[in-house]
Amino acid sequence: MSTRLIEVGLACVLLGGMSFAQSTTPQKPTPDAATPPLSSLTTLSPCTAGAQAPAPQPEADDEFRMLAIYQRLTPGDLPALEECVTADQPEAQFLLGHALLEGRLVDRDVNRGLVLLRRSAAQGFRAAEMALGDRYAAGGLVARDEAEAFRWYLKAAEHRSVTAQAIVGEMYLAGRGTRRDAADAAQWLSRAGQQGHAAAQRSLAALYANGDGVPRDDREAVAWYMKAADGGDVVAQVEMGVRYATGHGVPKSEAMAQQWEELAAAQGSGEALRALGQRFLEGRGVTADNARAASYFLQAAEAGDGIGMCALGDMYASGKGVARSDRDAYRWYMTAVTAGNRKCEPAQREAGRRLSKQDRDAAERDARAWMARRSS
Repeated sequence: MSTRLIEVGLACVLLGGMSFAQSTTPQKPTPDAATPPLSSLTTLSPCTAGAQAPAPQPEADDEFRMLAIYQRLTPGDLPALEECVTADQPEAQFLLGHALLEGRLVDRDVNRGLVLLRRSAAQGFRAAEMALGDRYAAGGLVARDEAEAFRWYLKAAEHRSVTAQAIVGEMYLAGRGTRRDAADAAQWLSRAGQQGHAAAQRSLAALYANGDGVPRDDREAVAWYMKAADGGDVVAQVEMGVRYATGHGVPKSEAMAQQWEELAAAQGSGEALRALGQRFLEGRGVTADNARAASYFLQAAEAGDGIGMCALGDMYASGKGVARSDRDAYRWYMTAVTAGNRKCEPAQREAGRRLSKQDRDAAERDARAWMARRSS
């Protein structure tokens, strides 16, 4: 047989409809400086008669690296892939199955693609289990079925996919595709969190903070939030900022609060940008600076934070850090209310009373145009 396929590194690949997996923020490894040549990667055993069980897979996720390998397959690999499929190799079944579903290198054949993925999954190949979970979670090529998605994710989790473990934990927590069971959620989230899955660590922290499925333990909650924040989870970074600012579970420290706010803000968190604006407006741990406060409120508004939009309206209404403008105040108040911040309605009405109908109409046009640009 051709040696071309033997050169191709094959392992588990996270593929298919990514909507549910993305909602749990799977942790991608840092890309290598250069993708290694195919021959330097893990090799596929030559196809032989009879099925061979896949080698034990480590409790980690190399799906994203292996996805790059899948994407480098060429039409010249197809004969060898077919040969290995005939020999019942799960890796080849997975690769060709996914190619058939995508219509890449071959004509799309959803039925055969699903058959090959299921044959691969039946041999415990967790890439296929993950792919089937993703397909059923997202729908499209197959009817959306969260119970079926959960079944496949659970198999992948039991076969030590960290991403699947995090997804199963979240599905137990939300009662999606299965009963709600916070205790089972905590077990799976803990398993993924212990291996560095930041989103799982953050969800587990919330369970300890609320006593949901585990005994309430604020020290444990802070420990998991800190792990998640250190791992780059922006929600956990915001949480740590709030905790240091209020002294909730940690010694109160405006300096530490500001550090976490800045880290989250660097990732575009509107909540963190707004917190920094409030910090400079009030002079908490920093020299008060209305101009910087207004700048942070603007960035928060542009990130979609409704409270930040209202705060920016207040700056224009009072002339703090910006030129006083009832028209701009009304525009940002209206934008905040449209974004769901109903608490800004009284300020919008008050600013509107100070405007002529012409100016009010112009402010409303400006607000609608800004929202349209942001949503496009």
